[in-house]
Formats: sequence, C-alpha cells, structure tokens
Amino acid sequence: SAEKLGADLVREGLVDNIALTRIDSDDIIERAYFRKLNTTLESFASNGDDSGLVITCRGYRSNFSVIQPLYHSIAPFVTLFHKRYTREASYFFNHNEVEKIPHVKDSSAEWMQVIHGTNVANGFKPVTAESLEAYLDGTRGSASLPLRAIDPEWFRQWSGFDLPSPDVFQMAPMSSLRSRIRKFWRGVRGKI
Repeated sequence: SAEKLGADLVREGLVDNIALTRIDSDDIIERAYFRKLNTTLESFASNGDDSGLVITCRGYRSNFSVIQPLYHSIAPFVTLFHKRYTREASYFFNHNEVEKIPHVKDSSAEWMQVIHGTNVANGFKPVTAESLEAYLDGTRGSASLPLRAIDPEWFRQWSGFDLPSPDVFQMAPMSSLRSRIRKFWRGVRGKI
C-alpha cells in the first residue's frame, strides 16, 4: 500500500514538500498530531534540507481501562519529509534501527498504542520513571510511567472522539489456536 500511495502522489503531481507518516491501524493519534508535527517539519524546509526523518517519541499505551504515559526514543511513529518526493516510503527501515539514521526526535505530537489480546508487540512496560520531563529533549533513552485509570473526558479532548469500550477487541473473533494461546500468554504475563 505504501508503494501504491507513492505512485498515486507522483501521478497526481503532488511531489513538493511531502511528509509520509507511519501509523498502524491499531494506533491512535491525538487530534492535534499533524499540526504539532508540522512545526517540526517546517524546520527542514526553512533550513533548506531536501529530506528529513522525524520520530514522535511521546505517547501512551492503553487498553481503554488504564493508560501508561511513556517516552519511546525509537517509537514506530516515523515521518519522512521530502522537499521533492520521489516515491520513498516511511517503511524503508525497521524503526528499531532508527538510531543509525539521522533523525529528529519530536515530543510535542502524541500517539497511543492500543493494547489488545493478539498484539504481541505492545504491552504495558515496567515503570522506570515518575516523570517524562528529563526525557523530552531527546537526549536520554526511554521511560515508562505508572499506570493510571484513563479519564474519558481527557481522552475525548485529546482524540476528538469518545473513549471506546475496553471490550472492543473482545468482540473480534480470534481466527486461530495460535491467537488464542498468544492472548492467554500475554494475560499471564500481565501485558493486557
């Protein structure tokens, strides 16, 4: 799909000052995500850079009952900017390898990784800090704060829509025994 999008942009002549953002289908971004991210992207254009890579590092993990604020220095929320787009994709590398690639860390735009039974990559992290302040300038690693109850009003203001039911993923059928075992094991480990 990234290749098709790239081809469509080029075919339509939409090639000047293009930013492609990588977001998974089970992630949520705050309603002001792109407005905040554009402030960082404008710095590439004003510096005369032909391209740039931005990692948005501040966000949350939630199962819609509790929420965990965190700063993730190699988060998968990647935005690739090109002054003149030539079909590059924001999936051209593994986000775990981002430290090897020149990039800018952004802590203004926030995201949320939704924890659900069959998602093996996301889970609540061990608490490593009481505040994210020391991490927000991007010079330190990652930090996870204590879990807290999610406030539906905060979520509505942050996302622009009502907080989904924590049972939303329970309604989805699990297609295989492997999925059921994975969900059971994640529950045993306290990941969901």
